[in-house]
Amino acid sequence: MWRRIWHILATLCKTRLWADRNDAVYQAATTDSTSTMTSFWTAYIRQLRSIAIREHQKMSSAIHGAMLFACIELLEHKPCGSPGVLEEVPGLPPEPPALSAWLPLYQRSCT
Repeated sequence: MWRRIWHILATLCKTRLWADRNDAVYQAATTDSTSTMTSFWTAYIRQLRSIAIREHQKMSSAIHGAMLFACIELLEHKPCGSPGVLEEVPGLPPEPPALSAWLPLYQRSCT
């Protein structure tokens, strides 16, 4: 599902950038990163919602539509905290990375 969302995002990104370029060339419009990002995000969510509605109405793709609605809901939440930083819960020991925890089990299963 996320791969499909990424494809829609990439397609819409090209379209929005081309529209901004045309506005700048033919209408002498100026843009900044904040307004571009806001208009892009609004168009992106609108496009995803329309695809989700269309898929949810068909019996053959109703589950995909419901999954897309759930993904849209996740995308609309504002992230909390700094990107790439995990906050530790007080009182709990930090968890080891998943790969290092599974590596010994995998090595034993291969022998």
